Amino acid sequence: MKTRLEFQCWNCPKTYTLLREITDVETLFVACPYCGAEGTVELEPFKKKTTLIHMGTTTVYRALPDDKSKEEMVLELPDILPTKQIINQGN
Repeated sequence: MKTRLEFQCWNCPKTYTLLREITDVETLFVACPYCGAEGTVELEPFKKKTTLIHMGTTTVYRALPDDKSKEEMVLELPDILPTKQIINQGN
């Protein structure tokens, strides 16, 4: 399922929204619609370990580090995702 995410350009620092599908990918590649600068968003800093607890028909996510059997990773994204310049590592 695609989600509308808000990004801040590393180059012109305007904010913009794009529809993106969040999968197991560690890095999102985006392009600013205002200045055309291409950038990346690293998702690793936003991953948090949580424990899934079922309460009746409601599912509640809580951080309980002592119960490893039900741990899973979830993304806790900020309202505006900062982008970084793409740095080419030689050709």
